[in-house]
Amino acid sequence: MSKVLIIGSYAADLVSRADRLPLRGETVSGSDFSMGHGGKGSNQAVAANRLGCDVTFISRVGDDDFGKKVKEFYASEGLNTLLITDPVRPTGTALICVEESTGANQILMVPGACGAFTREELDSFVPLIKECDYLLLQMEINIDALEYVIELASGLGTKVILNTAPVRSISERALSLVYMVTPNEHEAAALTGISVDDDPSAALAAAEFHKKGIEKVLITLGSAGSYFSDGNGEGRHFPAFPVCAVDSTGAGDVFNGGLVTALSEGKDIPEAIEFASKAASVSVTRQGAALSAPLRCEII
Repeated sequence: MSKVLIIGSYAADLVSRADRLPLRGETVSGSDFSMGHGGKGSNQAVAANRLGCDVTFISRVGDDDFGKKVKEFYASEGLNTLLITDPVRPTGTALICVEESTGANQILMVPGACGAFTREELDSFVPLIKECDYLLLQMEINIDALEYVIELASGLGTKVILNTAPVRSISERALSLVYMVTPNEHEAAALTGISVDDDPSAALAAAEFHKKGIEKVLITLGSAGSYFSDGNGEGRHFPAFPVCAVDSTGAGDVFNGGLVTALSEGKDIPEAIEFASKAASVSVTRQGAALSAPLRCEII
């Protein structure tokens, strides 16, 4: 098994549930409130760790109660972490509304400390980046740091997998250095200008990513599954595993955590996608983000 590094966000999840999501300007009575651990980077790291990956997670937190609690959480999970404590900025937070009837969600992410990575901090992690075969990134940290660490990893021969969520503007130079992108249909549309709603449109979007220099493209399509292209022939559709979803929060993160876990074990990409899909299918049957990630024994 090869080593995996994940650099990304942590956010304290503040979750409310209701029969339906509020419309703009509307107040809806909720049925439940809870607090948990989230942030795309953190969710993906927890998922990978639970699935047996040799993973290290790097993030930034505030010198506050949320920052202290997450350190306790990672210790209880047995997750290897390198956390930078910001003395000024607060720990990131995510305000999440979940529609109980469908499991759909709305999320407002406030990056806080994890939106302030510096080049000096990232330079200090070069030895760790160098010894890892895969670096998994998302777009919840500051974009200048994201682009810089992509450049660093590419120069060191580490394969970069970029989960383009939440979608933001990123330089063509940075994208050209990425080994694989894993956007959902909305993110793929935003980055390529092509509306994605089926396999043919996913193929067109994938072709645009390939033109940007990206070797592997994996577009997730929610309950419709995913579409993969390596640019060397026809793409391939992978169906999702049918389940009764109760909460889709964090499902994409579990998918990405599962994907990098399988790749680090030497599985080929079709096998890795199937493994990731199984993990994500289990996660949507549970409430929460990080805590919905399955253990390895639950998907084999």
